[in-house]
Amino acid sequence: VFVQKEQLESIEELYNVAPAEFLDSLMQTIMSEPMILESGNVCDYQVIREFLQNNPIDPFTRKPTSMEKMKPHNELKKRIEEYKKRKQMERIAMKNAPKPPLPQPFPLTEKNILSLQ
Repeated sequence: VFVQKEQLESIEELYNVAPAEFLDSLMQTIMSEPMILESGNVCDYQVIREFLQNNPIDPFTRKPTSMEKMKPHNELKKRIEEYKKRKQMERIAMKNAPKPPLPQPFPLTEKNILSLQ
């Protein structure tokens, strides 16, 4: 997948400022499908699924577990989606905002040149 530089920078900005509760407990990436583990920790569905394929234990308690013992965190998912939409709208607004005028250059007159010496 090819991503333009501007898209990559905006994605990085989104992750850098996201509230900690929106981040996966294992990978520290913003979640799209938050799942509540038996231990109460929250991980993204894809992350925990891959983890359990290699090792069927809760990564925080080391107790045996499975995907069937986890449940979706729908309220958190909704807040993450709202956050992503808000951030996207902010980026669009900033991109479309008028640019401030450039400062005027310091006029080079004989008087100004002498005052700089």
